[in-house]
Amino acid sequence: MDSKIQKLLSEMISFKENRACKETDIYINTACEKLDKIMLFIRVRNLLGWIDPKFHLSNTDLKKHLLYEDFMNPEDFEEVYGEFSLLFEHIPTLSEVFALKEQHIEFNPSLTEYDIQEIYEYVRVSKVIHPENVTRYYGVEK
Repeated sequence: MDSKIQKLLSEMISFKENRACKETDIYINTACEKLDKIMLFIRVRNLLGWIDPKFHLSNTDLKKHLLYEDFMNPEDFEEVYGEFSLLFEHIPTLSEVFALKEQHIEFNPSLTEYDIQEIYEYVRVSKVIHPENVTRYYGVEK
């Protein structure tokens, strides 16, 4: 996998887990400075959720991430599309991995199937689980 793509994915995963940018972040820093943190978190989480194999269901479209859902009204769709546009504007390297289309996001056509599989695998193995984010279930005491 290209080192730029790997670094970008690492920064996105770190931001999703910590909701903060690090000084060492190269690609996501500008977005952290210029965009609303909640919106940035939600859109980064959307993209990572789409490419995280853990969330792939039998009906998951691995070729594209739909931005438009049947329940959305046009204003909601325009807001979501606008937020993704800002994300791509402030993180230009995203365009090396993804392509923002009219109603969906897909992988950049320049990526091979092997590249895409590497991305899936990288996201799968790079997931960090923080103990404070895990709910513990205890059995009933007898």
